[in-house]
Amino acid sequence: RPRTTATAKTAAKKQEILQKYAITLFPSVSFLEVSCTKRMEDLVDEFSTTFLESIKELEEIGSGDAEVGRVLEDARLRVKQRHYPCAPNFWEDLKRGLLSIEDGKSKPKAQQVSKRLAKLEVQFWARENKEMLRGMDPEFRAERLIDWVQSLDTGDLGPD
Repeated sequence: RPRTTATAKTAAKKQEILQKYAITLFPSVSFLEVSCTKRMEDLVDEFSTTFLESIKELEEIGSGDAEVGRVLEDARLRVKQRHYPCAPNFWEDLKRGLLSIEDGKSKPKAQQVSKRLAKLEVQFWARENKEMLRGMDPEFRAERLIDWVQSLDTGDLGPD
């Protein structure tokens, strides 16, 4: 009997972790969206702080350029309006906005901000993946790591 309870608790914990992070990492997975609307709202709040901090850092780099400032202010307003239900939407929207102004006189500043944006996005995903793994039991964590390693396209890693 105790073993069944432990197994049920482990399964429930796995499901909770998968729901939280599947929405974050894989927003197109519709079967999770139905059961996780509340969790998505929690994530929007949780990530809003990170998004606003990222925008603030990008504003410091892009200061003095009106077009870059406009793109970042638009992103800030959308974060405050809870426009981004998942992290990929935020990062892609910001990249698109900066790319749209790289044709004009804002090109050097927009490219500089875009480079920093790429680093901030990588840091964000690394932190989120680390947090996800910390929340798993060792066996499930190992399974996830194996899945991730196996899903890598080793052709992109360069020479051995």
